[in-house]
Amino acid sequence: MGRFVFTSISSALTDHFPLLDAKRAVEARLIKSGMPYIILHPTMFMDVWLSPLVGFDPANARAQIFGEGRNPISWIALGDVAEFAAQVVIDPALQNRRFDLGGPEALSPLHAVSIYEELGGRRFAVTHEPVDALQAQFAGATDPKQHSFVGLMLGYAEGDPIDMTATLGELPVRLTSLRQHTAQILATPAVAWLGGLGWPSAFAFAYVAASASLG
Repeated sequence: MGRFVFTSISSALTDHFPLLDAKRAVEARLIKSGMPYIILHPTMFMDVWLSPLVGFDPANARAQIFGEGRNPISWIALGDVAEFAAQVVIDPALQNRRFDLGGPEALSPLHAVSIYEELGGRRFAVTHEPVDALQAQFAGATDPKQHSFVGLMLGYAEGDPIDMTATLGELPVRLTSLRQHTAQILATPAVAWLGGLGWPSAFAFAYVAASASLG
């Protein structure tokens, strides 16, 4: 029998919201099924959370930060999560395991801004969405998508550092650094193409598509 590889969501998230509850329900069902499994718990995708989809707009040197922006996150590249998924399939010894996945370093959102400023040679205009405002939105949300978006924003504000030492010992993926990702984004002429989309629908498409394609 093969193994079912499921890409879930960060294990650091604990507040209840629809996307998280759905992911956790799938995990529980998979574990109880008796089918050999691997569950991947990636933290924030740098491809999504440092993009115009959520107000991080390198082309126009603007950044929307959720919370104070000082808590570290081990931003991970979507392609690296795909590589982890491929490696766990290849190794027959890996089954019935969970892996927390992050990038090579834990950096705060403000540190991410400073990398873009350094490599792009432009000062960013930074705005903040306070945690108390996010909490109010979370408490008052009636739409499942909005509830999930704000829940993820609160997770971002809290930070999510992940020590990858042990995981890389088993799964030697060459992780993409935030600096490498930034250089690639700044060299891409189409960096701003998503800026014109309404971000809730665009973000929903990107996040759900990423989860579905890897799950």
